[in-house]
Amino acid sequence: MAHPATQIGVSITDPRNAHILPYPQPPALKSGQILIKVSKFVLTANTVTYAMAGQHPELQYFAHYPFPDPNFALSPCWGTGIIADSRCTGLEVGLRVHGFYAMAPYVVLTPKPAPTQYGQFVDMTEHRISTIAAYRTYFIKPMATASEDYEDLERTDGILFSTGWGMAHSTSFLKPTPPHTMVLTSASSRTAICAAFSAKHSNNGAGLGFQVVGLTSRGNIEYVRSTGLYDEVYTYDDVSSMDKSKTIVVQDCSGSPTIQASLRQHYESNLIGWSSVGLTHVNDGTLTTPSRDLKGGAKAQSFLVFVALREAAAIYGISNMQEQLSSATRKYIEWKLPNFQTERSFGAQAALRVFQKTVANESDPGVTYVCSMWPDATAAGERAVVAGSKM
Repeated sequence: MAHPATQIGVSITDPRNAHILPYPQPPALKSGQILIKVSKFVLTANTVTYAMAGQHPELQYFAHYPFPDPNFALSPCWGTGIIADSRCTGLEVGLRVHGFYAMAPYVVLTPKPAPTQYGQFVDMTEHRISTIAAYRTYFIKPMATASEDYEDLERTDGILFSTGWGMAHSTSFLKPTPPHTMVLTSASSRTAICAAFSAKHSNNGAGLGFQVVGLTSRGNIEYVRSTGLYDEVYTYDDVSSMDKSKTIVVQDCSGSPTIQASLRQHYESNLIGWSSVGLTHVNDGTLTTPSRDLKGGAKAQSFLVFVALREAAAIYGISNMQEQLSSATRKYIEWKLPNFQTERSFGAQAALRVFQKTVANESDPGVTYVCSMWPDATAAGERAVVAGSKM
C-alpha cells in the first residue's frame, strides 16, 4: 500500500520543536478495526492548545496516538479521513469519516458499537479508553456540497462553537450577579470569536447582559475589530487603559502568564472570575508556572466545555439548551461561511511549515489552513480544490 513515509512529531515539552519523522507501514488490522487514510486536517490556534496541554492529566491529548520516542508525541488535530481498509461489519471502504486524528497518513480505529452507515461511533482502541469520549467520537458523513469549504468550516469553527457558547453562557451564570464585562484573550482565535458571537447574538440579539472586550496582538487588532463582535478591542500592551472600575470575567485563551499578571494587577478585586480555556501563546513564558499572586482577584479555574454544557442544561433544561446551542451554531455558520477563506497545503514539508507558523502566532486569523501529509489532492483522495481557495 503506497503511502507517505512521514508524519509530524512534536516535542512533549515545547511544540516549537516539531519535526518530520518516519512513518511505519500501517499495521495489520484486527477484527473490528478500520484503517483511516487521513486525507486532510486543519491547523488552528486550538491545535496549539492540544500540543501545549498534551500531558494534562484530564485532557490527555498525547494519549490518543502514542509515539515510541518518549521525547515526542503525535499531537492531534481535527480532520477528515477515508476508510482505506475495514474489518468492521457495517463500515465499508471509501466512507468519509470526520474526527480527531494525528498529523499522519493513517490511523487505526476500533469502532464500538459498529455503527450504521452515515452514523457515528466511538473509538474504543484500548490505549484511548481513558481519554475524553468527545475526542474519540467520529462522524460518518459524505461531502454534501460542491464546495469543500462548508466541510472544513464544520471541522474548525463548527467543532469549537460549543466551547465558545459555553464560555459566554457560563459567564452569565456567575453568582450573585454576572460581570459588567467578559474579557477574551487571544481574541482573534476561533474559540474567542465563537464566544463573542454567542454573547452578542443570544436572546434574539439582545445578548447576555455584559460587555464583550477582546485582547489581541497589534498585528491582529484590525481583524478582531472587523468581526464586529467586540464592544471594545485592546492590544496586550494597552491593558492599563481599560476601565478597571468595572467587574470582569476573563475567558483566557492565551495561557500567557504575562497577560495574566497584567490583567490581575490592573483589575485586582474587580476580576471576579477567570476561566483557563486555551494555551495559544507559545514562548518561554507560557512554558513556566503562572504567578500565584491573585492581586485580590478570583482564582483561575480550568474550563471544560462538557462541564459548562452540563451547567447550562441544569439551568435551561437539557432540551432547551440543546435547541439554543443548535440554533446558535446554525446562525454562526451562516454568518461565517460567506467570508470563509481556506489555504490548502499538501505534503509533509508544507504541513510542518503551517504548523510552525501557527505555533509562532504568525498565521492569518482570517484564513483556515487545511493540510495533508499526502503530496496532492488526488493522492489524498480529495476532489479538486474549489475555485477561490489558495494553494
